[in-house]
Amino acid sequence: MSVLALNPSSNNGILANNADWATVQAASTGSLRGAVNNFIQTSLSGGYNIDRGFMVFDTSSLPDNAVITSVTLEVTGTFKNDSGTDACTYNVFDSTCSDTIVAGDFDLVGTTPYATAIAFASWNGAGTNTWTFNATGIAAINLAGLTKICLREAAFDVANTAPAGVRYVGYSSVSTSPVLTITYTATAEGGVNPNLLLMGVG
Repeated sequence: MSVLALNPSSNNGILANNADWATVQAASTGSLRGAVNNFIQTSLSGGYNIDRGFMVFDTSSLPDNAVITSVTLEVTGTFKNDSGTDACTYNVFDSTCSDTIVAGDFDLVGTTPYATAIAFASWNGAGTNTWTFNATGIAAINLAGLTKICLREAAFDVANTAPAGVRYVGYSSVSTSPVLTITYTATAEGGVNPNLLLMGVG
């Protein structure tokens, strides 16, 4: 059993804002946060706001015959704004963002959850928050290149439901970088890699 722990090769948040919910939810671009903290947000304050957190991990150092048994993503929470009552949840989703994240990546996200969502009430605003990947998330780890993900608010952003108030969370992107931890074994030469079976190959 081997363990590979990685920090992102690119890590940035993107904020979109508009007075109309449908416009902001479907926006193709936004403003790069580029700060020490990033956010996961859907809120109504001075218009509708959506923050999505993009991360790119170079997972090419995994051997070609790696059989991934577990994956976790850890971020260090920096705060939680509890000015509303919306039942916000936060999760990891698929992304096709650029190798180096740009503002135009805002809409390059999917709706496939890679883990169980963390509810607002359970978010640690001053410590570690951990997502344990499901089979879909494990299968999405790219053994030969870059693995790209996005942190999104699930109950409103992903569900495309307008929020009624202000509730969002933040996490450290610089001082304590996110960590993707991959636990794996190696198949015997000539064996079938179960990761490919998860994706319907082989």
